[in-house]
Amino acid sequence: MTDVERRYVGGSLSKLWDDNGEFGQCVKDVLTEEDIRAMLRETPIRFVEVDVGRPLRWIPLNERFEFWKSICPNLHVLEKPYLEDYPSCFFYAASEWTGRDGERLIVLKKFH
Repeated sequence: MTDVERRYVGGSLSKLWDDNGEFGQCVKDVLTEEDIRAMLRETPIRFVEVDVGRPLRWIPLNERFEFWKSICPNLHVLEKPYLEDYPSCFFYAASEWTGRDGERLIVLKKFH
């Protein structure tokens, strides 16, 4: 099985992976909507979706704004503690990571 086919099985995430192996480090555990908007204004940001039982989903840079608009209503906020508070009964917990070459990544861990 290649690293890209490797699936997230739950629990804490300590590394990211792609075809070239493991890498990355979490820089900030919790990002708010305002944090993400600021990051998108500052520099090209790559999103990574993490979902139990699936490979990591790397969102291409040229799709980042469209992807952000589509998932923004499902970004976890403290005022909405229940799955039922979100569209389609799932939410994302966002964190900031560094990539292999120091690039900034937003990792979205999906809860459903």
